[in-house]
Amino acid sequence: MEDPKIYKYLEKLVPKPLRKLTYRYRRFLSYAFFGAATTAVNLLIYYPLSLILPYLAANPIAWFGSVVFSYCVNKAFVFSSSVWDAKTVAKEFLGFAGGRVISLLMEEGILWVGTELLGVHHGIVKVAAAVLVAFVNYFFAKLLVFKKKDN
Repeated sequence: MEDPKIYKYLEKLVPKPLRKLTYRYRRFLSYAFFGAATTAVNLLIYYPLSLILPYLAANPIAWFGSVVFSYCVNKAFVFSSSVWDAKTVAKEFLGFAGGRVISLLMEEGILWVGTELLGVHHGIVKVAAAVLVAFVNYFFAKLLVFKKKDN
C-alpha cells in the first residue's frame, strides 16, 4: 500500500528531528486529523437538527452524513486504498458503515444515559461520546475494513 502524495508534502512542514516519529505514526496522525474533521461534520449536522428534532433522532442523521465523509477521507488519505470500482467501494462502505453501526448504538446509549439519567445537556454528552467513539472507529477501520491484503 503506497502512501498518498499528501504525506510527502506534509513531511516538508515537519521539523527534521520529528520526521522519523511522524512518519512512523503517520496513519494514526492522519486518522486523528480526519477524525477531528469527521467529528466537526457530525456536530455541524447534529446541532442544527437537534433544534428541530429530538436529540436521539438527530444523532443517526448526523451519523450517516459523517460516515459518508469519513469513509471517503479514510479511504483516500489514511489507509491509502486506491481502488474505487463500484464493487470494492460497496463492499468497503458496507463494512465501514457496519462497524460504525456499533459505534452509533454506543453513542446513542451514551447520549441517553448522559442526558436522561445523569441530567447533562445532550450537546455536552455528544462531544464526550464523539471522542470515545473515534477510538473505537479507528481500530475497527484499521483492523477490519482497510486491512492490508496479502497477494
